[in-house]
Amino acid sequence: MLKWYVLSAIIGASAGFAYYYFIGCVTGTCPIQTNPWLSSSFGTLFGITLLPDLFAKFTKKPVEEQQP
Repeated sequence: MLKWYVLSAIIGASAGFAYYYFIGCVTGTCPIQTNPWLSSSFGTLFGITLLPDLFAKFTKKPVEEQQP
């Protein structure tokens, strides 16, 4: 389970930095988009809270039906 948290933290941080780099904020009044550290931190936070459950859901092996 720890590997899912680490993987999702890396994906979230990468997505946060990509958001800063490609979208950003032209005027400089957006506190999250103007700082790469903040956008990467928020991406890491969202990645850790959202992605591990999604990974576990898709990698879980189906439970075989019990026959009497």
